Amino acid sequence: MTFPFAEYLPPFLKAMHIVNRELRYWQNTRSRLTNVIPVTAEWISLMEEEQEWIDIVQSFTSRFGRLQDLMSKQLFRTLILLEGGEADSLIDILNVMEKRGILENLLDWQELRKLRNELTHEYFDDYERLAEAINATYAAAELLESIVLNCREYAINKLHISADEIKDYK
Repeated sequence: MTFPFAEYLPPFLKAMHIVNRELRYWQNTRSRLTNVIPVTAEWISLMEEEQEWIDIVQSFTSRFGRLQDLMSKQLFRTLILLEGGEADSLIDILNVMEKRGILENLLDWQELRKLRNELTHEYFDDYERLAEAINATYAAAELLESIVLNCREYAINKLHISADEIKDYK
């Protein structure tokens, strides 16, 4: 397909590739928590003595935030630009993603951002709050995966970008 704003195709493909890679990394880290979910405040207090668990939780939470940032700042933005739209504010970008069916509900993304912000502000003094945030982030996997899949499917079905081009872009 020929795009009127074809200069945005390489950045979109690159963003899609990076988001897919980061999603895999986050899923891998997430799988390492499977045996301890749901975490409790007590588990977190014990975790302070276990550097391996500290590293896993740190990786899990930071990858979650990074994945969201990549999606909103690169993937969604370049998709809009590729279509010839304007990608000014985050709320405008998210509204377009909701209209395109990539986000099923804007409130879902806002909940994900709220989780990200809670994890970023590192409420390590409040173990109950941190445990709740980790558990909710763990549970958010299906939602994040569906958003990435929706974006991929939109690019294939609506923009007629080949699946191989999305998959193999480097």
